[in-house]
Amino acid sequence: MNIIEINLARCSQLDQTAPGERNLLTPDILFLSGENSLNVIRNFCELGYKAIEHPRCMIMANETAIASEHWSDIRQFSNAKGLPIIHGTNRIQVLKKQVDLLEGKVIAGVDDRVAELGALGSIPIKISPAGMAKCLATGKMQMTIPESIYVELSGRFKGTADVDAICDYLRGYFNDSLAGWGIIFGGEVISQLDEGERVSLIKQLDELGGTVAIISPSGPLGQVESVVKIKAQHILNQKV
Repeated sequence: MNIIEINLARCSQLDQTAPGERNLLTPDILFLSGENSLNVIRNFCELGYKAIEHPRCMIMANETAIASEHWSDIRQFSNAKGLPIIHGTNRIQVLKKQVDLLEGKVIAGVDDRVAELGALGSIPIKISPAGMAKCLATGKMQMTIPESIYVELSGRFKGTADVDAICDYLRGYFNDSLAGWGIIFGGEVISQLDEGERVSLIKQLDELGGTVAIISPSGPLGQVESVVKIKAQHILNQKV
């Protein structure tokens, strides 16, 4: 098993898991954000759920960006169910303050930007508002384990790494061929990227269609179905 499968198996209370298996798992964290929280709350109520069963969930909200009547609904639900509201707009910084170690944590969210958490080595999973409502109420969600690919970027750039050039190269190299895969990105170049650049890289991998995309400087930590090795020099040559 690789780093994605190890943590999905852990959350499924299984010793091991494999691509294609459909597991019932409990994510480490449920992360609701902004006005997307409203859709989850509405689904929760419409489906007749009463209590929150998941052990660790939170709402991130920026009061100034949410209409006053919607903010009131979020706050009322939060108070009634005992869900903490974390104020802020930067998901990574918000979670860093709430969770001691994010690496390896399976985090479920309802908007596309949950993918950004893969930059910290978390396992981000996007689910529907109805799926999130059910997970709040039951503590569990179903997920089919994806096949995994390890993308290793080796070598060094002169000066700072050009993350835009890396993203352009990945778009041209993979096109839509990563759709449905679990993507693990590592290699020597990772050490040359700051946190913001890692987020940009993860967003690009997510846009290429991966089910899960994470950065793992230590590599896949186990077996993957495919390995792609890219040298920094190839990216530099493309820019010429």
